[in-house]
Amino acid sequence: YVTANYSSDSCGASTLAHAGPCAYDQYGRPIAGNINICEPFWSDEFDWKKDVQTMLHEMTHITIFLSALWDEFKDADGATLPVSEVYDTSVSPPVLKTPTLLQTVREHYNCATADGLP
Repeated sequence: YVTANYSSDSCGASTLAHAGPCAYDQYGRPIAGNINICEPFWSDEFDWKKDVQTMLHEMTHITIFLSALWDEFKDADGATLPVSEVYDTSVSPPVLKTPTLLQTVREHYNCATADGLP
């Protein structure tokens, strides 16, 4: 669900929005979440591409980009992946790099040396 609570502790002077999961399935995967839109989101000139980009970014915080979820990632057989196969902070910027994601990124960008997805 989406809210616009400007007084939230997470709404800083330049924070456009913040998000996180609030319900999980029996396997610990997020199935619902909240996006809170902060006041700076509305302060720029109308730019629908920026608005869409911000909302997509926040949706990734609900579905994948939350460090508490990374030790629960599963492979195709249902086995838990080690965090070292999910996220890499040794590169800049840090990247997500599950085996399937890494293969997809390398194929999509035609770059066999891609470290993952920032």
